[in-house]
Amino acid sequence: MASNRLSVVDYVILVILLLSSAIIGVIFGFFKSSKNSAKEFLLANGDMGALPTGLSILVSFLSAVTLLGTPSEVYMFGTMYFYEGIALMIASLVTALVFMPKFREMQ
Repeated sequence: MASNRLSVVDYVILVILLLSSAIIGVIFGFFKSSKNSAKEFLLANGDMGALPTGLSILVSFLSAVTLLGTPSEVYMFGTMYFYEGIALMIASLVTALVFMPKFREMQ
């Protein structure tokens, strides 16, 4: 029978993950040579290409909630969920062709 409690191994893995993340943050915080302005930090100084930007947007859409929730959504409401994908494609095209050029001009 499975227990609802974490074992010692689970706690060790959790601590290792948290410590490694904290150590990486401290190392980059102390030893990074250049200081970034807000524009460099938040907008990559305007130098990001299409591939990293597109992958970033894709990953933000494909969250764990989406991967776990989509099958239950289709089960509960049928294939109506398919129309959301069509609407998302149309909205993405409108955003890419209408809004993004205007934002790019405004910088």
